[in-house]
Amino acid sequence: MTTATIIESQATLPSLTTRRSLVRLRVHHLLRRKLAVIGAAIILLEVVAAIFGPLLVRYDPMAPNFAAILQPPSADHWLGTDDLGRDILSRLLTGTRYSLLISVTAVTIAMIAGVCLGIMSGYVGGSIDEVLMRILDSFMALPSLVLALAIAAALGPGLANAMLAIAVASVPTYARLVRGQTLSIKENEYILAARATGVGSGRVVGRHILPNTLGPVIVQVSLGLGFAIITESSLSFIGLGIQPPIPTWGWMVQVGFQFLETAPWYVLAPASAIFLAVLGFNLLGDGLRDALDA
Repeated sequence: MTTATIIESQATLPSLTTRRSLVRLRVHHLLRRKLAVIGAAIILLEVVAAIFGPLLVRYDPMAPNFAAILQPPSADHWLGTDDLGRDILSRLLTGTRYSLLISVTAVTIAMIAGVCLGIMSGYVGGSIDEVLMRILDSFMALPSLVLALAIAAALGPGLANAMLAIAVASVPTYARLVRGQTLSIKENEYILAARATGVGSGRVVGRHILPNTLGPVIVQVSLGLGFAIITESSLSFIGLGIQPPIPTWGWMVQVGFQFLETAPWYVLAPASAIFLAVLGFNLLGDGLRDALDA
């Protein structure tokens, strides 16, 4: 066994032997936080609705019914109908699938890109770090929501463009976060010892730096999903998201505002869905942060 292997084994042994107990401890701390549990329950409910809801609806969410225009909530239409007589509950459940799809995909892309850029910038340093940070600073000069709206306006409406706009606007946050973690972790003694004995950079990053950055990243993903929901709804609200007749929460709110006085249920249903989704992700993110810091 080489010296480098011995050093790595000694550095990683505690984490391997205590991993399960640490996970149990974190879960225990998370479950003790009632607001985090409420947030997780809200998210779970919306995920179930996105997966199974469209399979259980009684009405076609895209087929108009001119005999049932703007009907209030009733036994036939639990959340009422819209300006074309379409069942709002059916459209809301279908919109849940699209809203979550866009948000999860965009955040996943942003997380992967941000983690890669952050580790590269923090670990390599030098001119690469300077160039990457200046580019990210230029993106962060604008608020993330404004940046996403600008990108979507330049690319045009559509599912793929909405995902890309949200992802690009979110990348700097993950990159900055991971860079800071990497700068701190790479100065640890076991990292310096491993590098001094010839352990490759890829192995150091994969076995030591990347795993130790995942905690803050997981918290940011949960909070980032809430931001993605708001951004996707904003893009749909101004016509830069998925185009009709496919329902999304933001588009339903936009149309519902026109009938706020005569049919308030039209706008309250999708607005409540947006509020609950963002609330759930934020509560879970706060709980995860507290559990990981405990």
